[in-house]
Amino acid sequence: MPKNNFDIAVKNLSKYKNKLIEIEKVKDIVEKILDNEYSENKAYKMIYHLKNKGHLLNLKKGIFLVKNPEKEYQEQQLLEMFYRCIAKKHCK
Repeated sequence: MPKNNFDIAVKNLSKYKNKLIEIEKVKDIVEKILDNEYSENKAYKMIYHLKNKGHLLNLKKGIFLVKNPEKEYQEQQLLEMFYRCIAKKHCK
């Protein structure tokens, strides 16, 4: 049974679980999956679905946390875990 593009994207993103990832990296993953059918609109649509299903958490513009959909984070936990990384990436 062939997998759909969403399932393949989730599998590829699982390598980055509990890590920060930039939007450009997510677009690269989606581009590899869609190959000839890739467009910016389809990439943003895939990101939208990944966020709605709980696989991506938007922390700052263009910076996401790849997470397990069943796990919920409190804002304080995220600050403790990623404050320095987010500040560094945002300042770049």
